[in-house]
Amino acid sequence: MGRSLTTVILAVLMSVFAMAVNIAGVEVKENTVIAEKKMILNGAGIRNKFFFKLYVGSLYLPEKTMDAKAIVKGNENMTIELNIVSKLITSGKLKEALDEGFATVESEKMELIKNKVETFIRVFEEKIVKGDIFTFNYADGGVETYKNRRYLITIEGQDFKEALFGIWLGERAIDEQLKKNMLGI
Repeated sequence: MGRSLTTVILAVLMSVFAMAVNIAGVEVKENTVIAEKKMILNGAGIRNKFFFKLYVGSLYLPEKTMDAKAIVKGNENMTIELNIVSKLITSGKLKEALDEGFATVESEKMELIKNKVETFIRVFEEKIVKGDIFTFNYADGGVETYKNRRYLITIEGQDFKEALFGIWLGERAIDEQLKKNMLGI
């Protein structure tokens, strides 16, 4: 009897830790670990453009908050993950969208991070297909970028992180509904 009770408890615990939210066919995990620190899902949503679902964007933080400005300016570990759900997303279109997002950064600040942005954008030259996952982890003062869990590059500096996370969470975010969803609003 003791062994079967232990099995039941383990099964329940595993299901609790393995919980995920399904958004547009993407299983968005409830938590992740960055630099040995547990992050929880703050919110997730779909990036739509002209009625097309392009990707699912997810935001992971140490604790939930709806304060976009604090997230963008924050200097603690956090992650944005993009799950590509459309065949319409190509390398060129993603680079174009990121350029469009970085264009919302104030020109004086953009001038200071221009070289970082150019280096970052180059990692998206590889072919992109439906099902690809891009992960942007901010930890220890730099943004680590991964494609399908494969490390691509680290761009140092909170200034770059603020610009990158501002694409989705800034005052001029590229998609207000996605921003609200990522903030859990």
